[in-house]
Amino acid sequence: MEQWRPLFALLLSSPTPETDSARWFDSHIQPNSPPLTSSFLALLLSPVPSTSLVFIQTLPSFLQSRILSFLSSYRLRFDSLQLHSLATKMVVLSDLDFWVKRAAHNLLDEMPEGSFPKDSFFDLPSWLRETSSNETPYVPCLPFDKSKLPERKAKHLHVAEEQICEEPVSLVSSSLSPKHAPPLSDRAIGQAMVLKREISTVESVPETLALAEKIQNICIETQNPMEVLSLIEPWEINDDLVRVLLSNISFENGTFLILSSIILPKLLTLQKLPTSLIISTTLDYCKKHPVEAVNALLLPLIFRIQGLNMPICDLITKVTKECMHPLHVSFFIQTVLCAEEGRDRKPVCLPQHLEFISNELIWNEPMFQLFYNMINRDKEVILTPDSIEKLVSVIEEMASKFAKSLKFGSFVLCFVSKCGNKLRYHKVLLEKAAEKTDTFVTKAILARLHSIGVSFAGAFCKEDISDI
Repeated sequence: MEQWRPLFALLLSSPTPETDSARWFDSHIQPNSPPLTSSFLALLLSPVPSTSLVFIQTLPSFLQSRILSFLSSYRLRFDSLQLHSLATKMVVLSDLDFWVKRAAHNLLDEMPEGSFPKDSFFDLPSWLRETSSNETPYVPCLPFDKSKLPERKAKHLHVAEEQICEEPVSLVSSSLSPKHAPPLSDRAIGQAMVLKREISTVESVPETLALAEKIQNICIETQNPMEVLSLIEPWEINDDLVRVLLSNISFENGTFLILSSIILPKLLTLQKLPTSLIISTTLDYCKKHPVEAVNALLLPLIFRIQGLNMPICDLITKVTKECMHPLHVSFFIQTVLCAEEGRDRKPVCLPQHLEFISNELIWNEPMFQLFYNMINRDKEVILTPDSIEKLVSVIEEMASKFAKSLKFGSFVLCFVSKCGNKLRYHKVLLEKAAEKTDTFVTKAILARLHSIGVSFAGAFCKEDISDI
């Protein structure tokens, strides 16, 4: 993943991502190494553990569309089989963003009709084949006679893969949706109520292990784990035994529900710092399941209807710092600020906890502190253009309300320092907002904004001339 950081940075922030990405590939060609283009497609198609997704499907829609647009523009550099497989996987998604689906369709339309040559992408150029055929080989046994080699199975695997992709795939597991699950029988409801009583009385590790096995069995048998967990209320278990229960329940596509039914309810109504056991358990689980942690823990907490408080702010900061790669933090920020509810942003929780979650962010001091912590983490956390625009509008709107707030002022100073010349089009708005504040960082904010206009004036003029 480390080698792709510069490429993702270009795709995120460059005004011409296709051209700059192509130049990046050109500058990283290594004669004795496999082609980077194949490695990049392999990364995008790599499966995500514990889900039916591939890596590209976990990225924000903004980045997905840019990647697909780049692949479409420079398709001749990539293997047609891999491109076709990637485009097919994206097109069949039922809840895909409009622009991502359009980019995937464009890529699919660019693919040649009919069957693809089996290994044509990796074949030698015709001029090199002609030259090599006229030369005496250094090793007489080479090249091998292909007719004497066993037939490869790659084609059959590829066909099977495409047959699997014909069925629509949802970015959120179907097991999370009660409308696709059978109703619980009276017997199952009775078993769930018995387990609910056991949850509040369990006191030892052996009892917790036995209870975890019972909960897992009834979730699998009923095929309706959401309703089962809603009845059992496993979040009522003693904090000392949460780790045991959490690590001993597993069922297909159940990670979302396990997080949202055991850890999330303990934190949604939190008013003080959670116990060290809850913090360590949460961090350990989120390290193993970072994708699920975003939808089943971080998003519901950030969108609390009561607004963020400092204990939750500190916990989310720990999760993003210790469990998430800087690029994933960038995507997470973009999802929180810009994604639409129900499409790219899909908080997962049990039905009885929906009343604790809002559809809109509530901007308060802990929220600004959280964004300060995430943005200030390190230089590899990159803000996308739409994230920058959203934060500029928030600063403009909230400047009067938080005029004397040091947390707000520190966030604005961090934001301005982080984005630098990317804010040149927003400079006037930000200066007006900064002038409304009255803290000891106000002068520093205004000075930093003023330096943007001076430091980048020459670069700005050069870009304008080159565009003409």
